[in-house]
Amino acid sequence: MSGVGIEVVKTIVRLEALAPEWAALWQRVPATTPFQSPAWLVPWWRHFRPGRLSTVGLWRAGRLTGVLPLYHADESPGGNLRLLGGGNTDYLDALVEPGCARELGPVIGEALAQIREPDEAVRLERLPAWSPLACVEGDFDRGREDEPCPVLDLPHGSRSCWKDARYLLRRLGRMDGFAIRTAGGDDLGVAIDCLAALHASRWAERGMPGIFADPTNAAFLREAAAALLDAGASVRQIRDALDALRRKDPTLRQPLVERRLVLDGSRLLVESDRVRFDPHTGQTVLDLDAGHLETAARATLVTGLVRPLQPPVEQAETWFERASEWDSDPAQWEDAVAAYRRVVAIDPTYAAAWNNLGLLLHRMGRYDEARGAYTAALEQDKG
Repeated sequence: MSGVGIEVVKTIVRLEALAPEWAALWQRVPATTPFQSPAWLVPWWRHFRPGRLSTVGLWRAGRLTGVLPLYHADESPGGNLRLLGGGNTDYLDALVEPGCARELGPVIGEALAQIREPDEAVRLERLPAWSPLACVEGDFDRGREDEPCPVLDLPHGSRSCWKDARYLLRRLGRMDGFAIRTAGGDDLGVAIDCLAALHASRWAERGMPGIFADPTNAAFLREAAAALLDAGASVRQIRDALDALRRKDPTLRQPLVERRLVLDGSRLLVESDRVRFDPHTGQTVLDLDAGHLETAARATLVTGLVRPLQPPVEQAETWFERASEWDSDPAQWEDAVAAYRRVVAIDPTYAAAWNNLGLLLHRMGRYDEARGAYTAALEQDKG
């Protein structure tokens, strides 16, 4: 596919340098897990290094659009090309820009063919059902469907489950000899040590040492857990965001399935169809990718070309086009409302956006809000 560059990362230094762009991509992908983040995989490689690094980065217009974390395992016969994280990671997978899996499939196939060594097998194992690697053609071992990757599906109305759990935890906390704490910061190392001791005790009952007999596993977990905490949101932030989201939309049965929580600096935002908004205020948030802009600016110094930033009017047009697409689908009406509001926040004189917003709110039965939008449309259309 034209416009996509393939980078093969062979050193830990370059892998670490890739981490900021990689983390930004990870934040943009709704169907992913912590095990695909650089916070997990970079420490994994730093501590274990079970072969020769050969991770693939896919770049388009200075922006990282895909990561295929691979290494050559010198195993007989012929060796294997494997995904980073094997052995102590539930899900292994590539990371691809949302909506681009099918488009980038041939490029991933080309990259695999490029780095694959003679007689080497490609082992793409422990993939989730939604893996973008399903779109890649080739003679690859994609593992077995019965590989254990535990997932707990909470039933509808699961808020009562959380209430019961909190009640039981409070009772447990009042019992003599028990203390319940949330690990983080200075307590994180102590929590990992306790986990290792508990794990070793459990396996000792079976006459086996367990994985923490090798101190490398505990050292890796300490580093990865700290990195994930730095990259992620606190439990309190997530709980507050979910409570606010349920108050604003009581019809949501499974907020974490139907919406995506995204950490933007210290703010926890909700994302729906790539539109981000604050769950507490409902206000949409303009996504200015500073890293991408910085990369583009550096490129202009090299090429001598200057490309002006997109002016606010063009941003309004972009959101108006998105809103117009979404307002024909009842399932996306809320997203369309948010997009129209984003248009008029950028350009309050945009009469067509006010008018369309009024029509949509009227169809949704939100008549008072519709009246306000119609009034704004008339005010802007006087000329």
